[in-house]
Amino acid sequence: LAYGFAGGIGAGQRIGTNHKMNFSALADVVMPLASPKELASALWCYNYYRESFPPKPLSEREGMAFDVLKQWYRRDFPQVVAYWKVLEDAFLNGGQAGRVSVRILPDNGRAIRLPSGRELFYRDVQINAGGYSYKSRFNREMLWHGQLMENVVQGISTDVNNFYKALVREWAKIVHHCYDEFTIECPVAEAETVMGSLRLVTRECKPEWADGYPIAFDYWEGKRYGK
Repeated sequence: LAYGFAGGIGAGQRIGTNHKMNFSALADVVMPLASPKELASALWCYNYYRESFPPKPLSEREGMAFDVLKQWYRRDFPQVVAYWKVLEDAFLNGGQAGRVSVRILPDNGRAIRLPSGRELFYRDVQINAGGYSYKSRFNREMLWHGQLMENVVQGISTDVNNFYKALVREWAKIVHHCYDEFTIECPVAEAETVMGSLRLVTRECKPEWADGYPIAFDYWEGKRYGK
């Protein structure tokens, strides 16, 4: 997921730490399969990563393994990588990026129109040699193409989620939600029926604006919430 948003060694480390990954074992698998060219690029990226002074830096071998994985991702998913540039160009200059469009506002802000029709707004966008930024509620925040990609993907996921929540809340009690999931509360005796209804509505219904999108779902039940 992090590589889809243009992440590198630092992003891989954060995800791996969250999932209690064995970094040394990962390196044992990845490093023997890397080409000399991939290793040379990974070493350069590792040194760049160390210049950011991560609080708990990975070893050179572990960090390089994450970068090799990044290179493999970008090799195997070239359309994702190409879209980063398309989306960034649309954001900076206005225009279309697939089913997403961007318009430049009078205050030099940006409005990213998602396929659902909902818009994401960025106030007072400034572009200079060091990159580009927007004015948040409290500070000026830097932007880059990976973050734009993440915001668009999460925005679309939210719209998909909202579509199904609107259907489900007619017959079930939704007690929690975030951009890509929601939680239904029901008596244990009704759990099987509720789960069947949930599977049915997510299988049979789909937003009109999401035609052609690879929408899929995971389902689970438990007495406590968990990720």
